[in-house]
Amino acid sequence: MEPEGATLVRTKSPTDPVGLLKTDKSRLKLIAWYVIVQCIIVFVGSATVLHCVWKPDDGIYDLEILSRIMYLYDTNACGKTRSLKQTQDLTLSNETFGLNIIPIKNKPVSLNVVAKLSAQTRTYLKFSLGLHVFWFLSAILLHLLIGIKNMKVMKVILMIFRFITWSAIIFDVCMAIVYIADIQQSLTKAMIIRYSGWGMTPRQINNPDEFGGWVPIMAATAWLRCRIFFFFNLYLVRFVKNVMQKIRGKEVKSRISKLCNVPFPEADYNQKINGNSLYYRAGEYNKF
Repeated sequence: MEPEGATLVRTKSPTDPVGLLKTDKSRLKLIAWYVIVQCIIVFVGSATVLHCVWKPDDGIYDLEILSRIMYLYDTNACGKTRSLKQTQDLTLSNETFGLNIIPIKNKPVSLNVVAKLSAQTRTYLKFSLGLHVFWFLSAILLHLLIGIKNMKVMKVILMIFRFITWSAIIFDVCMAIVYIADIQQSLTKAMIIRYSGWGMTPRQINNPDEFGGWVPIMAATAWLRCRIFFFFNLYLVRFVKNVMQKIRGKEVKSRISKLCNVPFPEADYNQKINGNSLYYRAGEYNKF
């Protein structure tokens, strides 16, 4: 019989689910929102390039025009040609000299710009978009399941999120290296025009012999997300790793507690007796 006023206190079972700390949950929510917003910005920026928004003729400043020519505007994908005004007055004779030849039609000469750098940029952006779609979905999944009690599922979600984040960071570093290497062919503004495949310098460009390496430097910095967001992404990976280590530590502690803190058995007078050994629970043959 229990005395009056006595309360029965039930300790937490070792098999109970292990949850995240409130501080970790709040930070993971902020991280998920940060990744979602970052992906939306990348989606909008990539859409402007893929839909031919950055026309060089609409530029104002030299570096802006050069950036559009070198990376942002692909004339082949946009289906545009650039007319050469210097050769528009060229006329060709239609004299066939009595031969059965179709006369030549006089048409203004146009130059098809082979913009290889801007075409490569479109390819890189498409690959980056695919990577950011997976990153975006993993961030939404993390935000929706942040309060789940099954830590095995949470650990899998964190592993997927951390892997995709690492992939985005490595891809950004590789792209920054690729674009910073273009500075060798863009030491001057005129070199940027020739290296981009235009063959002629637009009239808006002043002082074509000035240093033009700022364009690939700006492109590499953009791929590194202006460095601030890049370093924050590194912190994000480290924080997710620490949360995963906390989950593993709690799982190990739970398993050890389950093995060591064996609950006392209920009284049972039908225990099996083998010699002088007492077995504390029916059906088990571990000596007490």
